[in-house]
Amino acid sequence: MNQLSRVIVLRHSRLLYISLLSTILYKLQNYLYDRRIISTVWISRKENSERDKLLKKTSRNSASIICKSSKFGRVLTRLKLKIISDFEAPSNLRNRSINELHEILWTLVLSEAVTPRTKKSLSNFLPKKFPVKSF
Repeated sequence: MNQLSRVIVLRHSRLLYISLLSTILYKLQNYLYDRRIISTVWISRKENSERDKLLKKTSRNSASIICKSSKFGRVLTRLKLKIISDFEAPSNLRNRSINELHEILWTLVLSEAVTPRTKKSLSNFLPKKFPVKSF
């Protein structure tokens, strides 16, 4: 299989906010990713050099990413590949904090397309002509 045909799933984990634990888990993910054992990558928004290495590898060796969380925001700028957002929008966006809304907005801005599920959950938030892609 051509390495650039790989599709990676990107998920969010709060567990990776713990500094020492996150470094160990990112190193483990790097090892497993290098050996093509995993196709799902777990990251958090907290800065970590091992996370950045993992994101660089993912960008270099994958064709696209399916983003399963709206919490990444500008972290996605480190990815130089096609991003498809596939997440359920938080309920009642009007009651969300400005930071949460910025995260959702940046995740969508950096995405090339969304899935029908995301489009439906963000029906009042997305333009009608926003690209939709099923996989």
